[in-house]
Amino acid sequence: MGCGFLFAVDGDVLATLAAHCVRLGDEQRPLLRILLSIPGEDRELLELKALHGPPGRRRVGRDLRLDYLLLEVPQPVPRGLVLQPDRRGAPLVGERVWLYSGAGDGPARYQGVVYAVDEYAAWVVMEEGLDPAGMSGSPLISARTGKVVGMAVAAGWQQGRAVVGMHPIGSLVAKARASEGALLLEDLTP
Repeated sequence: MGCGFLFAVDGDVLATLAAHCVRLGDEQRPLLRILLSIPGEDRELLELKALHGPPGRRRVGRDLRLDYLLLEVPQPVPRGLVLQPDRRGAPLVGERVWLYSGAGDGPARYQGVVYAVDEYAAWVVMEEGLDPAGMSGSPLISARTGKVVGMAVAAGWQQGRAVVGMHPIGSLVAKARASEGALLLEDLTP
């Protein structure tokens, strides 16, 4: 269970979420589909059955770029639900960002400031109190550009404040462009 979002890459719409939120390849509980819905709505928005390229995996260590799934979106969706990637590929240190929660159990948006960026991740200290549980896969949007700069995949506490680590959007876009085709979720179960 987690969050996800839709984003555009070269005219195609893809869905993304954190790999650690799902169990791929479990023959006792095979994952055949992933349902996306909008918080507060009773119906599913999309039923996703195919990965867009090979899956990522639960991260170990500081490389947050490992933790992702890209999924094929099989039908048109309203343009207002599709986020645009920030061309910079990642936020800048000191930049304000918004974490949009799909968890549906609190405010929809939390503000924070980026305090560290490297090739593996970007980290944000949140300005408001929040419980980041269930927010993995949520988008982080630049307050400056209004575009998505990353996907939440890690969280913790530092000096009494929540910090969120993101998979930079530039890495997700590069993975999407490098994909050589779809993989059905049902084919990943031995």
